[in-house]
Amino acid sequence: MSGPAEIVVDTGAIRLGALDYGNAGAPPLVVLHGQGDLAWSMDSVAAALSADFHVVTLDLRGHGRSERGAYTMLHLVGDLRGAIEALGLAQPVLVGHSLGGQVVSQFAGLFPEVARLVVLVEAIGPPTRARQDIDLDQRRLMSRELVEMLRTKPRRRPMPDLAAAADRLRQVHPRLDPDRLERLVELGTIPSPEGGVEWRFDPLSRDWLAGFDPAVAEERWRGIRCPVLVILGGDAWERFWKDRLPPFAGVELDGPMSTTERDRRLACFADVELVEIQNAGHMVHFDAPDELNDAIAEFVARRL
Repeated sequence: MSGPAEIVVDTGAIRLGALDYGNAGAPPLVVLHGQGDLAWSMDSVAAALSADFHVVTLDLRGHGRSERGAYTMLHLVGDLRGAIEALGLAQPVLVGHSLGGQVVSQFAGLFPEVARLVVLVEAIGPPTRARQDIDLDQRRLMSRELVEMLRTKPRRRPMPDLAAAADRLRQVHPRLDPDRLERLVELGTIPSPEGGVEWRFDPLSRDWLAGFDPAVAEERWRGIRCPVLVILGGDAWERFWKDRLPPFAGVELDGPMSTTERDRRLACFADVELVEIQNAGHMVHFDAPDELNDAIAEFVARRL
């Protein structure tokens, strides 16, 4: 089977890069990647599902081949809505990783008549204390830290060449298949104005964090009508969150999400199933692609 076709989708507000895996007569399925990634990073998921679905993966605005623009959650949700309409995808299955999963879940809550099934991969938020446990002084401190982050121009981290970029990616994701890693470095970098190469996303795309409110996200989750599959990486805390939690995320940074907090978040969904994949971190599609694909395929086959 040949690879996907690179297409451009005009959402009405912005033009998004996308990959179309063909099989147009099959049920539609849309895949969204996480912060700092691109559509190609989800290729292992998309390719595995393309035999049974018409799969389209999108570059989020400011990522991959997509145009840049304002970065709020509702802008991202609007992009997904525009892409679904532009491509004529009736009641698609929606799959999202991390930030992409937040976009998918909030979209499905705001437009519950559209989504047929929702799959959220490491996308119910970081392992922070429940919002009601954070007092006013702590919230003020987190907002002050966010202000300081936003008033500082994000710095690019140029790398000398593609080999250096591959080394950096390999250090962060040691379980990523070497051939996929080389391909992602090739597709996920651009020449840097300072010389060498840099990652192919707008550093300002982080700004969606400024307006992100976990309570609002959970309120929108309660509006989802279709079945939801939540997939978590068993090693996500040790291999991702404990070193990367941004200031907004909360104050409890010394351990993984408690079962109580996880169950509280899951209870926001009316019809939800949980799968935890052991020996996988936040980047489940890098660490355990076969197990992830099996979990998604089993869910959609049973619930479609």
